Amino acid sequence: TITAISIGFLSYIARACGANDKKMAQKYVAQSVLVTLVVGFVSTLILALISFKVPVWMQVDKEIVKLAGEYFFILYLPMLPRTASIIFGTVLRAAGDTKTPMRVGIIVNVVNIVLNFLLIYPTSSYFGITVFGAGLGVIGAAIASSVAFTIGGILITLETYRHPLVSFKGLSLKPDKDVLIPCMRIAVPNMLQRFGTSLGYVVFASMINSLGEIATAAHTIANTVESAFYIPGYG
Repeated sequence: TITAISIGFLSYIARACGANDKKMAQKYVAQSVLVTLVVGFVSTLILALISFKVPVWMQVDKEIVKLAGEYFFILYLPMLPRTASIIFGTVLRAAGDTKTPMRVGIIVNVVNIVLNFLLIYPTSSYFGITVFGAGLGVIGAAIASSVAFTIGGILITLETYRHPLVSFKGLSLKPDKDVLIPCMRIAVPNMLQRFGTSLGYVVFASMINSLGEIATAAHTIANTVESAFYIPGYG
């Protein structure tokens, strides 16, 4: 949904930037900031409220429902920075800057990997060197991802704020229907298409989950490997 919303802004910001109309581009950028704040806060609230119900809907084993709920809750907390990462990343791409979102994405992944290693596993020795580990398991993985997402959101926000063409510094965040409505006309159909695809995946995943933990783990691994082939197409 957030990605679909960002596409609505991408089309108009890219058009304004292509026409060297900085004033018009900044109007769309200001509204993208407003939407980021609203969607970020609302999605955080909604997802936090349903986080412990998601595992039940996904038909995970009863033994791990509580753990899965805690994982989802921690993972959903930084929805505001995650929303900022998606929308502001799209804003920068619309202005022709595709390298900054890529660099921020690399930083997020590196932070995530390092924190996963430190938080998931207990303190251990490698080649005679003792490496600290929190030993938090699944919860450590959730914390690592949340911290990484938060760092990514902050970095991409700062980069957008400093950008010479699409900076939102000093812009009014008052809702402007003349800007929002055209963007939503593009975003809503894309949103419905993505929602349908995601819903289908959720139904399929819940069917896999009903087969047990081993089937779920195997499916997750296979799906991760498969993504290596279709992500370049999205790019």
